[in-house]
Amino acid sequence: MSLDIEGLEARERETRVAQAALITTTLILLARILGFLREIVIAKLFGATRLVDIYVAAFTIPDILFFLLSGGALSSAFVPVYTQYLTAKNREEARKMLSSLLTILTIVLFFMVAIAEIFAYPLVKIVVPHFPPKDLAYCVFLTRLMLPSVIFFVLGGIFTGVAYCYQKFLIPTISGVIYNLLVILGGVFLGPSIKVTGLSVGVVAGSFIGNFLLQIWYILRLGEKPYFCFDYRHPGVRKVFLIMLPIIFTLSVAQVTVVINRVLASGLGEGAIAGLNYANRLTQFPLGIFGQALGIAVFPTLSALASMGKIEELKRMNSLAVRTLFFLNIPSAIFFILFGTPIVQFVYERGAFKHSDTIMTAQILAFYSLSLPPLSANQIINRTFYSLQDSLTPLFCGVASVIICAILNVLFVGPFGVRGLALAYSISAYFNMFLLLWFLRSRIGGIEGRKMVLSFLKITVICLLVSLPFVFFFSDNPFGKGMKGAVIEIGIIIFLITPLFLLLSSIFRLEEWEFIRNSLLARRFKRGEG
Repeated sequence: MSLDIEGLEARERETRVAQAALITTTLILLARILGFLREIVIAKLFGATRLVDIYVAAFTIPDILFFLLSGGALSSAFVPVYTQYLTAKNREEARKMLSSLLTILTIVLFFMVAIAEIFAYPLVKIVVPHFPPKDLAYCVFLTRLMLPSVIFFVLGGIFTGVAYCYQKFLIPTISGVIYNLLVILGGVFLGPSIKVTGLSVGVVAGSFIGNFLLQIWYILRLGEKPYFCFDYRHPGVRKVFLIMLPIIFTLSVAQVTVVINRVLASGLGEGAIAGLNYANRLTQFPLGIFGQALGIAVFPTLSALASMGKIEELKRMNSLAVRTLFFLNIPSAIFFILFGTPIVQFVYERGAFKHSDTIMTAQILAFYSLSLPPLSANQIINRTFYSLQDSLTPLFCGVASVIICAILNVLFVGPFGVRGLALAYSISAYFNMFLLLWFLRSRIGGIEGRKMVLSFLKITVICLLVSLPFVFFFSDNPFGKGMKGAVIEIGIIIFLITPLFLLLSSIFRLEEWEFIRNSLLARRFKRGEG
């Protein structure tokens, strides 16, 4: 098994990236659908109640530990270095680096999780200081239950990174499907008897089977056989950690925003944390499907281009990926803002989730949705820096944006309540994107910035042109206010507004749509020839 990207022309690389993105998009879409089903199960069983507040808050310490120990940082640092060894045809050293890294991480992970288990109570109390003692104790119990999942997620991140370096995306991406399925099963079968503890059991089982066991099996199939090796002096290992540390801090400071939001929301009454979580889950749907999929698909290619010194192709790949994500996520944001109520109603409003919860969640969603374009773009821009083995610049930009977000949180939470927290988050995301682009332009001598701005404006205008007439039409509730009306309105969004947007995109010859369409056709013809 070896890298076969070096001899490809630029257009072939773009097509291969697009086709890899289609594979990851399909699987991430399935995982996100299951993720929505998971949220529907949670909403139906528990609504926007204190139980959900406790369950969501219990993720905080495991999430912080995950980001501190690696999170996306490990894969982002590992892929460029491992790719460099593979490009140089030095597979033995690549395997030794991989083995040393896994050995060191396993030791560190067990130690850190043990410390977190011991000090779970004071740590959780910092996160939710306003919880009464009974709720706090339950939150601590769930935190301790879910902490081992950190081990499986982190080590699984290395295994998936190996597969990405070989341009293999199917098995690594399916882990999210397995994870969500097992959380759903935990909620359905265990939830009625042990409440949200059943969901937490599903979290641990899903991370172990999907993110750990399956990924070990797959890298063995690829021919990689890691072994026990504690060579912390290995130059590849040292380079991975040097690149990884700033990325860890970058991701960790982003978690600071989450913690601040939950601390402030915990004092805004019952359901505030749950409302933030439900709205955030909705925005994560397009962000995960499009941003995560294209980010995963493009990163190995960016790393290979950087290691070969092909900076002009790197510029074009970064620009095209960012503009393609604008094309996919600006409409998603506008649809969430303009049609948020029927969307939330369709997804969540059943069982314990009342119409008042729908209104609150839709209002939060409108402000959260503003962050979709910059957050998706940042997934590409950050990876462009990582492919250049520069992780300090994203760290600086991330710290600056968190400071801006914290200041805006304090300013907005008074007049806007929980909606102000979502608005502050969105504004800081734009600040982060502009700062990253400014530094990238200084680093590589150009980013096709004019193309990006024109693309953003064209996509926004076209989407508003096809959407606004329906906003006025829906305002009189022609199909009723119940679930039936919500289903009809969503059907109109999917089967009428979206095709109209794509039609106008074709008429105005948007490069991003032509790129997506041509890649789809290329994959179809390739299958036909096979």
